[in-house]
Amino acid sequence: MFQYDDLGPMIFTAREELYMSQRQLAVFAETPLSHIARLEAGIPTPITLEQLLRVSHCVGLDMPVQHLPTARPTYDHLVEESRNYH
Repeated sequence: MFQYDDLGPMIFTAREELYMSQRQLAVFAETPLSHIARLEAGIPTPITLEQLLRVSHCVGLDMPVQHLPTARPTYDHLVEESRNYH
């Protein structure tokens, strides 16, 4: 499963393979340079999904959306499970 920590190195590698600077990527993706630098360094940044998609597309990456392997439990399900556990 894809992890947020994987994103920075992937963007960095793809950008470097294109001989693109962080500043160029920021301009092309219409995203603040600070966001690019923080993403590549693995530092959480307040980037929007739209910005993230633009950044990834500018360096030739795609971010697929997929269903989680299992359904997430509801609050009611967790309460019921807790009652059955005791």
